[in-house]
Amino acid sequence: MLAIFAVSDPLAIRAFGLFAITLAAGRICCGCTCPQRVWRKSTARTRRAADEGIADQPIRPRITK
Repeated sequence: MLAIFAVSDPLAIRAFGLFAITLAAGRICCGCTCPQRVWRKSTARTRRAADEGIADQPIRPRITK
């Protein structure tokens, strides 16, 4: 009976560890570097710049005398 726990306990600990690592990695990946999120943020930034007129302004301001 004790031999069953000697085998099952390490397997359960490893399974939980694998679950915890994949959960954390998935949260980091999908929270920060998910391709869909990066694409959405970049297009939103471009759209916001176009709405505010930033895209129509020259890169360097004109020097007037």
